[in-house]
Formats: sequence, C-alpha cells, structure tokens
Amino acid sequence: MSKWIGTLVGSVLVAGVACGSALAAGNPVGFYVGAGVGVGNPSEDYWQPNKFVWNALVGIQPIPFLGAELQYMDFGNPEPAFHSDDHTHALGAFGVVYLPLPGMLAPVDLFGKLGAARLWQPSGGFFAAPLGPFHAQFADSETDLAYGGGAQMSFGAIAVRLEYEAVDASFGNPWLSNVEVTWTP
Repeated sequence: MSKWIGTLVGSVLVAGVACGSALAAGNPVGFYVGAGVGVGNPSEDYWQPNKFVWNALVGIQPIPFLGAELQYMDFGNPEPAFHSDDHTHALGAFGVVYLPLPGMLAPVDLFGKLGAARLWQPSGGFFAAPLGPFHAQFADSETDLAYGGGAQMSFGAIAVRLEYEAVDASFGNPWLSNVEVTWTP
C-alpha cells in the first residue's frame, strides 16, 4: 500500500516541478489541477455497483485541442463483506483530445482520453484456522489500457466536467462516472 502512495506523491512532485517554470511565465502550457467525486464499480464481479468513488488529477493543455493528464482514481472497496479499508485504485497517464462546441453561452468542450493505468486491487478476508479465524490480505496489480471521455464547461479559470473513465483490467474492469472541478492558475 505504501508503494502506491510513494508513486502518487512522486508523480505529483515531478509534474509540479515540470510545470513550475511554466506557471511563473504565465502558464503557457495550460497547467491545471482538479478533483472529482461520483459513482463507480471496483470490479465487474462485485455484487454491488455504484460505490462512492473519487479522483485527483494534474494536467496540461498546451494547445486548444490536445493535452495530457496524470490521474489518481479510487474505485472503492471491492469486498465489503470482509470490512476491508483497502480500495481498488489506479494511477493513470492519459493523452486528451478536446473538441470545442461553438455557439454555447459558456465555453463547452467534449473530450476523450486514452492512456495506461497501474491498477491495484485488494483481495482477502477472514479464513478458518485451527487456532481461530484470521484475516489475510493480498493485492493484485497490473498495468492496463485506460480510457474515458466527457464534457466540460469553463467559467474563467474554473471548469466543471462530467466524465466517465474505465480500466480494461484482467481482474475486474473498474469504472467511474463523476463530476470534476478543475482550476487553471
């Protein structure tokens, strides 16, 4: 578990350092940060979809129709029967394509994203043993295709997004659908 936290913190620091000089020069690369909440499913084998999910992201949009994002996604707990605090989560890198919609009152863009995500999914539970039950915890991880899309409406430095994202994983295909708010300094 601490390994993914180190990966996430390191990735955010690298993104911050890479974009720090751009921010000082008036943000010519279109650096932004954001977070979202919504519903999703940590696994297609999970019996109760529509769990609370959340994500956080950093991105750049150097030209109006192309960008890139680094994103953390928390898909929720895949095994509530075992009362585990572990969540299925992923760290993804995406290329993003934007399609502006003309004639709107506020700037609206449709967008699609494609990339890869490192997915961690906990498993385990309580098991019977001669000396009494015990709890064992395991984790599967893999790097897989990640994709998504949605629409965003901009209000100056703030944008509100409706977004769907999924990871094409061999152990469950988690997805999330959420509302995000991004801020461009």
